[in-house]
Amino acid sequence: MGVDLFILNRRQTTLIIGGKKVRAGVAKKICKLTEIDDTLAANIQTATAALEAMKKPKIVIVDRIYCFPASASEQYREGHPVLAWHPKAAQVTDLNWDMMPVLGYAEKDNTTGTYVVMN
Repeated sequence: MGVDLFILNRRQTTLIIGGKKVRAGVAKKICKLTEIDDTLAANIQTATAALEAMKKPKIVIVDRIYCFPASASEQYREGHPVLAWHPKAAQVTDLNWDMMPVLGYAEKDNTTGTYVVMN
């Protein structure tokens, strides 16, 4: 276990919400916080600085699958968290997603490469 660090990627993807297609950003895992050394910290700082001038997406899909409660029952499902991205953020941890709201979870359609928000 441990806390993972994700950084916003320059590429965007398609997300389908209620049948409507929207563009969404993608956050990729960089490392666990406990793995950061001086070299990795410098790389993270460089990547974050490169993203500062970029217009940030309003919605971001985390490129990692997590388990989440499907309903009030005890069953769980797997999906990619979909976050309401903070406009000044370039990175996020999976420790409560740094207080960014989780809008839902999405499944990836491997034939089209799009993500579909699950109900």
